[in-house]
Amino acid sequence: MAEVVSLQLEEDQSGEEAMMQDFVRLHMMSMLQPFAERVQVIQEHVKLLQDAQHQSLGQVKHLEGCSAAQSEELQKLSEEVQRHKEQLEAQQLELATVKKERNRLEGNHEITKASVAKAREMAEELAELVEKLREQQKGSMEKLELCHTEWQELDKRLVERFDTRLDKQGRVCKELNEKQLELQKNHLSLSLEALKEGLETSSRGHQAAAHELREELEGLKEELLQRSKAWADTNREVHHLQTWAEELRQLQQLTEKQDVAQAELQAQQQRLAQLEQRLSDILLRPDHEGSALRDELELVQKQLQQFSAEVLKGKDQQKAHVDLLSSASNRLHDLEGELPRLHEQLNECKGEVEDLATWRTDSSQVLQGTQRSLSRAEAQLGEMQGRVKELGTGYEEVRQEQGSTRESLTKMSVETSKGYEPNIGALNSDGHGEVPVGAMQGTGQCQSVLLRQGPKRTPSSRTEAWKFAC
Repeated sequence: MAEVVSLQLEEDQSGEEAMMQDFVRLHMMSMLQPFAERVQVIQEHVKLLQDAQHQSLGQVKHLEGCSAAQSEELQKLSEEVQRHKEQLEAQQLELATVKKERNRLEGNHEITKASVAKAREMAEELAELVEKLREQQKGSMEKLELCHTEWQELDKRLVERFDTRLDKQGRVCKELNEKQLELQKNHLSLSLEALKEGLETSSRGHQAAAHELREELEGLKEELLQRSKAWADTNREVHHLQTWAEELRQLQQLTEKQDVAQAELQAQQQRLAQLEQRLSDILLRPDHEGSALRDELELVQKQLQQFSAEVLKGKDQQKAHVDLLSSASNRLHDLEGELPRLHEQLNECKGEVEDLATWRTDSSQVLQGTQRSLSRAEAQLGEMQGRVKELGTGYEEVRQEQGSTRESLTKMSVETSKGYEPNIGALNSDGHGEVPVGAMQGTGQCQSVLLRQGPKRTPSSRTEAWKFAC
């Protein structure tokens, strides 16, 4: 029983001890429960801070990458700005070259203006000379036409005169032939006795007739001199005339006809010489045989002398006409040779005027092209200056954005370090301390902002930089 009681007491004691232990455990747990909860909260906050720190480190790395990218972009922009500066310098050099070229072209334009004015004056002078040459040519053509008409009239008169003279000479020759035949028939039939009886008387009469014939010959010579003077006057009148190939051929035909007539006259002269020989033989006969024959022979001799004088005069006139026609043909040949030279001079003047007009047109076209090139160069220069100004403003904006980005990064790094340093110091100094609520709220705000921004977004302006900086 006692054992039972002891066992019961032991059981009761063990039960009380267990109850005490449970009570102590419960009391300790009730006492440690707030600490456990606070530690759990602190652990959660530490975890959040660690996550925020990791995110901040990722953002810092991302910002460092963005900064490196921006540095590269800035380097590229600097290189581009340097390249644009070089292009600007090259454009300025080109502008200076274009200005020099424009000044040179303006000088050439002035020289061209002076040359064009001089060429215009030369063209006017050439036009005046051409007008004068045309007037002279017109006067020469009028003179040539006048000479041609006068030559035709003179040719007609000469042909008429030669025709009349040839007709007259032909009639005289025909009469002489008839008379010669009659004389041969009549006087040869006379007796030798009549010739002998009248030989002495007829010889004296023949001498007197010869004296008279000499006087008539002297008169004929004087008349021939007068006519030669008249033909000399005609020669001076015909000296300025012109002739043509067809008319010269006609004159040549006329000369050939006259040569034929001259040959016939020579034959007649030979026959007359034979007749004179026979007459001289008859004159040597007695006077009673040829007194009547002597009279007729004297008459025939006079006619023959007149005819021979006229023939000689016709020959001289023909020679003078030939000389006049040759001189006129030479003068016409000289004039015809001078006309092509005048035409060549006129064509050369026309060619020079046309060359000057062409050169003037080409110069005006070149000048217009130069002016258009200058206008285009000025327009391109204005565009390049506008582009350079735009590049300068863009470069200034990039520099300002770069400076603001650096300031924003500096401020963000400073504020981040300032926000993290108290929390980390509190955790290091007192593991059971409380994290400041404002710091946690600020961290939560930064975290919320960073979560809204996204981890890989690069700040591209001042507003985003301030968002990163919270």
